[in-house]
Amino acid sequence: MRERRLGIVALQETHLAPEDVETVHSMFGKRVRVFNSPDPDNAMGTRGVAFALNRELVDVSAVTVHVLVPGRAILIKTKWHNDTQITALNVYAPNDQPSNEAFWSTLSQAFDGASLPRPDVMLGDFNLTEEAIDRLPMKDSPSSTLEQLQGITRKLRLYDGWHLTEPSTCEYTFPQRSSATRSRLDRIYVTHALLNRSYDWTIASTTIPTDHRLVSVQVTAAGAPHIGKGCWTMPTTILADQEFIKQVIKLGEQAQIEAEALNTRQTRTEDKNAQLTLRMFKDSVKQLARDVLKTKTPKLKAAIAHGGRTVQPEC
Repeated sequence: MRERRLGIVALQETHLAPEDVETVHSMFGKRVRVFNSPDPDNAMGTRGVAFALNRELVDVSAVTVHVLVPGRAILIKTKWHNDTQITALNVYAPNDQPSNEAFWSTLSQAFDGASLPRPDVMLGDFNLTEEAIDRLPMKDSPSSTLEQLQGITRKLRLYDGWHLTEPSTCEYTFPQRSSATRSRLDRIYVTHALLNRSYDWTIASTTIPTDHRLVSVQVTAAGAPHIGKGCWTMPTTILADQEFIKQVIKLGEQAQIEAEALNTRQTRTEDKNAQLTLRMFKDSVKQLARDVLKTKTPKLKAAIAHGGRTVQPEC
């Protein structure tokens, strides 16, 4: 969450008991807040859905929680930007067809009344695909089950963001390692208004061992000011590079000699002085750091790609 700056993470098949959530809060409570819905019969053995909110990015002071289907569907509403709020529905649909079909029907009925807020986002493991192309080998989902899913997305006016923004890209979220079978079971549905303010739809493998890949999207609130990338900062990890440190020390020694030589009225000018020498030293270190990172980053990406080669989909 911290590395990718994820504000809200929807988790499925969590197997989290209430005491496990308390343990998480006792260890990481300053950074994350978890809202969990365990399986009512076997919390640590099966099912379970949860939201993890990054407290560094999300205001968790007034979160409302609705458990629609215990261990299967949880709805939260939280503050977003200024006076706006965002509502998200996390689902973990059953794997077998009859239960999957009944799940969507039950979920749809939950929104028939006026008490529940309509979600801006519905995301999770649907255990169902809408298009044959979302499976490899290509395969259509049972029509009756698909009708139930599409019925609730129409009712809530939600759209498959990845499908609409990446129509020509072939990606899968559930690659079965023991076979060539793959499918895009994990999806994010958003309202039309949110779709227009979303970007960077991504399906990526994570460093955490899991059989599903991470689906993510960046969304902006209406009226939110544009925030740029900010100033470049040197990653602290580069300080472990001894060769980099040696070169910085060498640059520093050269800069110190030059600065001391310019520390008199006779040698100091507007174009040559200790302040300018210091600035040039800092610029040189900055450029050196960037050059070093350019050589390290491709190697790291290659290592990650090699490690995730068994789960990288091909279209």
